[in-house]
Amino acid sequence: MSAVSVTKSVDVAVSRHPAAGHSGRTEPLPRMLVSVTEAARSLGVSRSFAYELVAAGVLRSIRLGRRVLIPVSALENLLATGDVEL
Repeated sequence: MSAVSVTKSVDVAVSRHPAAGHSGRTEPLPRMLVSVTEAARSLGVSRSFAYELVAAGVLRSIRLGRRVLIPVSALENLLATGDVEL
């Protein structure tokens, strides 16, 4: 099984205060969560199968309001173990 990279940067940035010795530039934060659709695309499976993995507890997820989001670490763990049984 080949590894799939799911790490991305988001447009959210952390501002460094110039008085603290920084130039005031912003640095992008690493992306920690992806949507189920993005997770499915990264795994090369359908969106509905990705939701099945979430429902079965194979793929860890969190809910923020109505959104179901997948931690990037959960995708990495799934790929590392390679063990998927429904």
